[in-house]
Amino acid sequence: RITFPGVNRTSGDQHYRDYVVRAFNTDKPYDRFITEQLAGDLLPPAKSRGDYLDQIIAPAFLSIGSWFDMETDPNRLRLEMVDEMINTTSKAFLGLSVSCARCHDHKFDPIPAADYYALGGIFRSTKLVAEFSDYWRDGRVRQLRPLAMPDEVAANEVIHQQIAGRQREWWKILTERHAEMMSTWNADEPRYRTAASKITRPFVKLFEAEDFSGQSGLRIAQLMRDGKGVEVIETLLPKAQWVKYIHEVPETAQYRLDALYSTEDRTPLTVTVNGAVITKEALSTPTGGADLKFQRWQTVGTFELREGMNFIRLDAKEGNFPRLDRFRLYKVDAKVEEHIRSFATAEKLHPMLLANFVYDPQDPWPPVAGIEPYLDGAARAPSADITGECERLAQKITPYEMAISVTDQPTPADLPIHPRGSTYRVSDETVPRGVPRLLSHALRSPTIPANHSGRLELAEWLTDRQNPLTSRVMVNRLWHWHFGRGIVATTSDFGSRGAAPTNPELLDWLAATFAGGMGVPCLH
Repeated sequence: RITFPGVNRTSGDQHYRDYVVRAFNTDKPYDRFITEQLAGDLLPPAKSRGDYLDQIIAPAFLSIGSWFDMETDPNRLRLEMVDEMINTTSKAFLGLSVSCARCHDHKFDPIPAADYYALGGIFRSTKLVAEFSDYWRDGRVRQLRPLAMPDEVAANEVIHQQIAGRQREWWKILTERHAEMMSTWNADEPRYRTAASKITRPFVKLFEAEDFSGQSGLRIAQLMRDGKGVEVIETLLPKAQWVKYIHEVPETAQYRLDALYSTEDRTPLTVTVNGAVITKEALSTPTGGADLKFQRWQTVGTFELREGMNFIRLDAKEGNFPRLDRFRLYKVDAKVEEHIRSFATAEKLHPMLLANFVYDPQDPWPPVAGIEPYLDGAARAPSADITGECERLAQKITPYEMAISVTDQPTPADLPIHPRGSTYRVSDETVPRGVPRLLSHALRSPTIPANHSGRLELAEWLTDRQNPLTSRVMVNRLWHWHFGRGIVATTSDFGSRGAAPTNPELLDWLAATFAGGMGVPCLH
């Protein structure tokens, strides 16, 4: 039996590692082992829960490789991801370094560049990440999938659709209420500005979320709102995320920090000021979605700052960090707040809106998602009812652990040859998705349908009993693990530059026996 004592597991590869150990300990047939890792998600769903979850988990083989952490060109990053899959698959199962043909025809083995890009089309048609935009590092957030049976996923999806329907109603109500309020407020804007000018403005500091002094696990993303670019900070890696700000204030006093944010999650933020925890529940209320149209203002916390420099830090241990756009940091002044209330009463103005004109006169208007606190009780009731129903529905969703997985891209595509491996120099024609031709004398190359990535066909080609390399590579690895040296000493290189077998007849006999047994337990 295989165990990994003392291994410090991480959520990224734990499920896949357990799958490999389970496959060896249960003598999973080797052809099935290969097929699940390359195309488990494309196989008909297994009837037993354990077998089906193995199909979901196994293709993480393609996803958990190390891509260039500092690669800032998204197009090059995509090619690096393809190269990682080609290199790992070809070395693991064929004992060949096909990646040497990325820039030009292989110098030593009969692998032309066209064969590299034929495999490249298969893996470029494989989706590894849930979101891949043109922003730096977006491609490194692996795609996840719930560890649940299809009927369990479907049941949760029904509830999600019900919630989405009610949220559309909620948004319609808020949009209508916002339009009604804004029509009145726009007409009264001169009165609000006149009243605000009569109130002594306290210390206020407005700053952008991306103007931080340090961060971890976050990224700066450029989004669009009303035709204009907006920079926000948001999740890059969904755990151990934090952002820190350093601000100078003129006197020791109580200050309040408000944030303009959007989120669809309930990830609470821990707020630490000068080393002291202020709250562990900041910004944990969903705004209706992560899109910028769902932005609203909410107080992060009220706390004492000392005269001079202060450190404010927001932490999330796991989950998605809210999208943060802007902050307002202002001194809490009882006299100012009383003046706002009295002026609002005397002039028949909304006190919350008047406060906005005092603290942030350049952007005083509440967004649609933030209009609810400005409504009276009767106008707020329908929205509250819908929100409550969504809460009750959400409690019916069964949470499942998530695992790294892959799927096919919606539209599979072939790749052109990239001379010298250049990201932006390409051949005029694309190379049809396929397998290396160096084994065409031994077995037929598969035909890949237009709507298939080709991963399943590649797995079937690798596990074909006529494939002369797959079985030889594996039995040689087994020999190496047992005796410390393989019959071929270069266990991942069966090419012309690799070591010659010390006993070719023994290797052939072991491979023939092994290949004849594929489909029955043969890993021990």
